[in-house]
Amino acid sequence: MAGTINKKKMFENVRPDLRGLTLMSKLAIFHDDESCERSPENFKGREFTLSVPLNICGTAGSPGNLTRRKPNQEEREDVEFGWKIAKELGRLDIGQCVVVRRKTVLAMEAIEGTNETILRGGKLARKRRLW
Repeated sequence: MAGTINKKKMFENVRPDLRGLTLMSKLAIFHDDESCERSPENFKGREFTLSVPLNICGTAGSPGNLTRRKPNQEEREDVEFGWKIAKELGRLDIGQCVVVRRKTVLAMEAIEGTNETILRGGKLARKRRLW
């Protein structure tokens, strides 16, 4: 199992099979963390091997620059500011993505997902004046 949990689909006409109904009945609230933690229970006794992604991919979220151009001082400050906001969004199980410019939150992820958040925040960030 790899990929996203699409929360929007939980509000559509969902028709789970018996195994899916069993899993859903055990979830008090459909939070990402709880859904991921409970899913392996559904595969016990079957011919599956479940592994934590970090065991396969290595350390995620390592500090450092992943592009040729390094952020300038203002951008580094935005990253530090945004990281605090993103961690709090994750803790509250709202989302994991935040778009920041000049220490101003332009967009935060909710049910629409990361891609839509980045698109919405990017449009706002491109504008010369934010206020």
